[in-house]
Amino acid sequence: MNAARTTQIIFETADYFLAHLDNGGVRVGMFEICAVDFPSGHQCYAEAVALTPETIEAFCDQQVTEGRFVVA
Repeated sequence: MNAARTTQIIFETADYFLAHLDNGGVRVGMFEICAVDFPSGHQCYAEAVALTPETIEAFCDQQVTEGRFVVA
């Protein structure tokens, strides 16, 4: 299985980013910490693709709490 590639950065903040992927999914990440891909069929896809610079931090915090993001 090949990792998806970023096709377009939707937005970046100082700490976070959201990007479209070549497989139809999105990648949500915290710079220099971690990133998680959400395929188009994933239960969190709709929420992830609708993120804004104002909502991404809370979304990432929620993903850490739920164990989707593992921050060392």
